This record gives sequence, C-alpha cells and structure tokens, in this order.
Amino acid sequence: MQQPEVTHANSLKERYQSLITDTEIPPGSWGDCKFDRENEKLLKELREEDPDNKEEHKSSKFWGHRIKIDERNHSYHRVQPTEVIACIYHTMHLDKIGDPEDDRANTYSERRGEFLIELGAFEVSKASRHVRNHVRIFFGDGIERFEFRVALKRRPMPDQVAENTSKAVFYEKRAVLLDHVISVENTRNELEEHLANFRTLFPTVLTILETNADSDEEEDGPPTKRQRKADGDEDEDEDEDEDEDGDEDEDEDGGRAKDTSQQRVDNSMIQTTRESAIKSLRTRDVKGDFGIHGVGVVGLAAFHETFMDSLPNPKTSKFSAGAEFDMVSGKPKLIDPGCDIASNTSVTTKLIEADLKDAYEKQIQLEFELNDKIRAFGEYFMDNFAIDITAKYNDGSEPEIVPIRSLSATHKYAIGMLFMDLIAEVKPQDSEDEDAEDAEEGEGGEEDEGGDAEDGDYDEESEESSESEESDDDEEYVESDEDGESDEE
Repeated sequence: MQQPEVTHANSLKERYQSLITDTEIPPGSWGDCKFDRENEKLLKELREEDPDNKEEHKSSKFWGHRIKIDERNHSYHRVQPTEVIACIYHTMHLDKIGDPEDDRANTYSERRGEFLIELGAFEVSKASRHVRNHVRIFFGDGIERFEFRVALKRRPMPDQVAENTSKAVFYEKRAVLLDHVISVENTRNELEEHLANFRTLFPTVLTILETNADSDEEEDGPPTKRQRKADGDEDEDEDEDEDEDGDEDEDEDGGRAKDTSQQRVDNSMIQTTRESAIKSLRTRDVKGDFGIHGVGVVGLAAFHETFMDSLPNPKTSKFSAGAEFDMVSGKPKLIDPGCDIASNTSVTTKLIEADLKDAYEKQIQLEFELNDKIRAFGEYFMDNFAIDITAKYNDGSEPEIVPIRSLSATHKYAIGMLFMDLIAEVKPQDSEDEDAEDAEEGEGGEEDEGGDAEDGDYDEESEESSESEESDDDEEYVESDEDGESDEE
C-alpha cells in the first residue's frame, strides 16, 4: 500500500490535529493563551504552505478561540459585532418584559430553585462524524447533547430560594438590563440626528488657513525704522539711513521690515477618518434568525476582556490632525487655538470661523458617551448573568452541570467545532461552479473594505478586516448572498 507523501503541509496538519486533541492543556488564561498562540500560528502556516486548499484552513471565533472550519462547508451565519446587543436583547427576552408571554419564556427549575432562560441545545448525533469523534475525546463516548441556558450569576441566598423571590430578582435584573439597552439606543439616535445635520459640513473647513498677525518676536525685539519715526526717534546716523534706502524700499514692498508676518497652513491635506457602527448599530433587531447564536454571545460573558472586545465600538468621522482635544472632567474638549497657528489646532481655527466648533465638539462627546453606555451595558450583563451548561449522557444518569471556567481551551474548541458544524450550510456544487465563474469575471473588481459586513458569505478575512477597522469586533453574522468569499491573507 502506497504511503501518503510526507510534505511540510501534511506535517503541519498532524501538528494541528495533535494540538486540538491535547487533553493535558489546563483550564485558565495561561492554558488559553498558550493554545491560541500555537493555534493561530499553525493556521497561518497551513494557509501559506497549502495555498491550493485555503478553504480547508479558514477559521471563525467561538468563545475567543479560532475554530477551523470544515472544508466542505463554505457558508456560515454569524452575529456581527454591531448586533451583539440586539442578540442579547432577544436572548434575554427583554422584548417580553411586561407582557403575559414573559412568564412562559422563562423556566423555573424546581431542582435548582432558580429561573433560567433556555438558549438551545447542541445535539452531538446531528454533527458530522469527525466532529462527533472529536467531541467524544473530551466528553466521553456517551455524550448525547449539551444544553445551554442563561442563569443569574449571583444566586439568591439559601433562605431566599422561594419561587417568588427568585422570580422577583430575575425580573429586576432583566428590567435594569433593558434600561441599559434603551439608554444606548437613545444616545445613538441623538448622535445620528446630530450627524445628519452636520456630517457634510465638517469637511468644508479643510481649506488653506492664512493669518496676518503681529509677530511676537518682532514685538519683543528692536523697533523698526517706521516705528522709530512714528515715535519721533530720529537720532540715528544719517549715513546709516542712506545705506538702508534699499531696505526701506523693500519695506514698502512688503519686505522683511514689516511688523506683521503671514502664517499659512494648508488643511486640505488633512483627512477624515471613517465612520462606523453608527447607522448599523442594532440594539433590538438582528438581520436573520439568531437562534443558537446566543450561546456564542452569552458564553463570552465569562471572559471579561474577550466579551468587552466583542461589543460594538461606534466611531464618528474625525479629522486626522488639526483638531486635537483634551479630556476635561471626563469629557473631550477641543484645544483652543493660540495667537499663532499651531498644527494641532489649525482645523479648530477653521471650525471657529465657520461657527462649527461647538457642533464638532458635541459630536465627539456623543461618541464617547455612546461607547461609555455600551461598556456599562456589557459590565452589567457580565456582573449579573452567566451561561449555564449541562452535559447529558445516554446512560440515564442525571445531567452534569459543566462550569464554563472549568473547560480548557481544547474543551471549548470541541464545543466550538460542534457549534460551527451545526450552523454550517453545505454549498451546492453548482453554486460553487457559479462562484468560480463569478470570481474569474470579477477579477480586479471593487474590493471589500471590511467594515460592517451586511451581506455575503462569512469568511475569516472579512472578520479580520472588521477587527482592524473597529478593533470591535470578533463575531460576524453575514447573510448568505451573492457576494463571494475573499482569499485570506
């Protein structure tokens, strides 16, 4: 029997398989960081060493870890960073608060004495064979399904486990979370309304700035001849006056003896940064059916930094230079221009001339306020709610509660493989042929800049470009449409 050719790409594949099946990696941040570094390094090397099979080595994030995507599946629906708040809004049934249906949406566990919100379940039997085998390495051959719920992070005290008490606490926390969502949306609406009035006006100040102001150096130095004559000081040597006749002519023609100097700054070279996550920020609506995507979003709340990075990071269009600001009492305030033109206030001077300084300052303040409220939303959610994972086995035993913090990186990777496999859509062969033809015809066409992806098949490059644009954002929800996948760098 002929042995497969030993290549560097095959060697990398073996190393990758060995990494993701390593059961000795300890849970905790140290183990996670070690796994992530090696994981991303091997994926990058695989794409470089096996360029003909790039589709096989793409990845998508789940609970902070990059999950290698099944080579047969090319279309994945994910929650975008701008939809994270909306996903939580629906996952927590905040739209049902005050509605009779709210009681039916939440589950009271008699055994545990607390209210829970059902997120969904991952059926191991519905996954592909290689994913089933991978999950069993970490959770045993009898693993049947994982069930996910949202629970209060701080349970009621033992003497307060009555259903009514648990219900009151549960509803109160959700009501406060809803207030955070409404506050975010109100500020976003105020910012969008403000930008609608001034968005097109701000770039008009990027013109040449000129002034004819008295020079401080000349005021502090010796007086000019014209100033001496005006002051009646004519005791200078006559020969010296004759020698300076040429200079005097130069003075009248605008030469160096003038006591004013022209300052000129060309603001037209200054650029404006890109606006993002303002119009597209969703707090109540998700483009598609979010379904079990709440598992990915809520699960991140167990990891503070990763969860906060997944939240949207709205940005307004700002000047790249010339309009710097300081933080005054926790609010951004433009630096006032001085007597002479300075590079850090040249645009601010033009904003003052156009009576737009207050409007531009308010735009920056509203952006900061919006991001502060989004962070407050995220902090409150993490402080009060957590994902509840239950592993159910086929031996008839009681379901086993699995604390997410007890899972190592490779355990979470196994659940992530199951998640990605269950949401993947296998691309029909004829669709692949059509995409190949479209790719040939569309070479050299317009390139996606990677902002807030609204349509198109999910792929890792669009996710990475979104991260570089907004530093905001890990997860993506992309409607499967006619846009093709772009190659990964």
